[in-house]
Amino acid sequence: MNVINDDTYEVESAKKKIKLDLPLQVGFFVYQYAKLRMLQFYYDCLDTYLDRSDYEYCEMDTDSAYIAISGESVEELVKPGLREAFENDKCNWFPRSDTTEHVKYDRRKPGLFKVEWEGDGIVSLCSKT
Repeated sequence: MNVINDDTYEVESAKKKIKLDLPLQVGFFVYQYAKLRMLQFYYDCLDTYLDRSDYEYCEMDTDSAYIAISGESVEELVKPGLREAFENDKCNWFPRSDTTEHVKYDRRKPGLFKVEWEGDGIVSLCSKT
């Protein structure tokens, strides 16, 4: 732990042992599927149901997307003529919240998009740009 000033500390953590037991094919599939799923979300969900003036991608990686939206939620920005279609298709993109069983099942379901952070601003350093 490094002391930067009286109120700020820097903590660095490193693994002492790395276990490489994932078959190459599985790792490659998961990586490719994650990239495909992110593109599907953009083109098949956001670009279909929302007007492009209502959202803007700030940053995206294989497992996360930071998107600025012009409303409180994605649901309120859906084009009026596509609300029913969005409600029918929403379970393919977001966890269901209609029953306790669905909440438990979808909590860790791969390929669904969950809000992990929300706020009014973002400052980021994108290493891949």
